[in-house]
This record gives sequence, C-alpha cells and structure tokens, in this order.
Amino acid sequence: MYLLIHSPNRDTTYVALAKSEGIFDTENYSAQANANMDLMIDIDAILKRNNATPQNLKGIIVMSGPGSFAALRSGIVIANTTGQVLNIPVAGVGGNETYVAEELFAEGMKVLGGMKEFVPVIPAYGREANVSTPKKV
Repeated sequence: MYLLIHSPNRDTTYVALAKSEGIFDTENYSAQANANMDLMIDIDAILKRNNATPQNLKGIIVMSGPGSFAALRSGIVIANTTGQVLNIPVAGVGGNETYVAEELFAEGMKVLGGMKEFVPVIPAYGREANVSTPKKV
C-alpha cells in the first residue's frame, strides 16, 4: 500500500491510499492554522478507514514542488519523517499545482520503482522562500 501526500497550495491538501493498481481512497481538506496536525490526523483517519497501519505502507509519494513554501514543507516533512521511521522509500514528484491524484501516483510509482530504502525528499520551491525578517521588539 502506498500513501500519497499532495499540497498544491497552502490552503488545500489531500492524502490518498493506493495499491499497485491505483488509488482506492482519498481524503481532502482545507488547511488551516494547524496544517501539520490536520495532515497527520487525516493520514491516521484514512489508514483506519481502510483497516491499515503505517506499517502496511510500502512507500510514500509526495509532491516536491514547485509550490507554496509552507504547503510543500508540511507534506515533505511528514513524508520524510514517516519514511525514515518506517525505513520505506519516499518519492518526491515535481510537477505543478494542477496535478490530480492519479497523475501524482503514476509519476511517483516510476520513481519508487528503483528505490529500496529511505532517501529524503528535498523540496523544490521554484523560488526563494518569502520569509520575513524578525521584527524588533
């Protein structure tokens, strides 16, 4: 079983479960202030709904960019952490915000095909992060 994490922008994220044949369940949500926590809750919910645990995962596919700094960071951190803890491959797929789950899955399966163990995904933001400098107090 494979987990897909796609955060096309900072307001929307979806997760999906797939087998080699394709996607069989998805969970969509609009990200709010606690995006990382919401994403973890949605991953837990989709696994439970399918009587699965993280240990059932053979790999993770995550959108690696370009895209929103915050959205990519959240998805990639969770994918990398989960992949490292479980020692499963994590495939970063570059593309664009218009990717649908099936396209992300197809591209990710090509990348996962040659992977045997965890290698961290590096985000490709597409531009410098727009991070403000700290304000003087």
